[in-house]
Amino acid sequence: MPTIVKPQRKPSDRVKERQKLYQRSDYRKAVDWYKREHIWCEECLKDGIYTVGTDLHHIVSPFQGNLSEQEKLALLYDQENWEVVCQYHHRKAHGTTSKQEDEWYAERVKKIKNILQ
Repeated sequence: MPTIVKPQRKPSDRVKERQKLYQRSDYRKAVDWYKREHIWCEECLKDGIYTVGTDLHHIVSPFQGNLSEQEKLALLYDQENWEVVCQYHHRKAHGTTSKQEDEWYAERVKKIKNILQ
C-alpha cells in the first residue's frame, strides 16, 4: 500500500498573528510570572482536586471577532482574563476533549470525592 503524504498547510494569517503576539517577550515574562503565582489548575480546584496548572487560558479570547489591535492587546494582557489550567481543562475550554477524556476526568473526581467522605 503506498504511503499517502498530506501537503503541509501553511499557517493562516490569523495563526501567524496569534503566534506573534504569544511570543512577545513581555507577554511571555508576564505569563511565566503569573503561572508561578498560580500553580494549581483553577478548574480542578473547583472540583476539589489539586493538579498543577500548565497552561494559561484566556477566558475571553483576544482573537474573537473583529477586535482592534488595541482591544486584542488589552484582552491578551488583562490578568482578570487569565486562568491557569491543566491541559485537560484547556482542551475542555476549547471544546477539543474526547468522550474518553471526559469520562476519565469524571471518574477521577468521583474517586477523590469518595476518598474524602
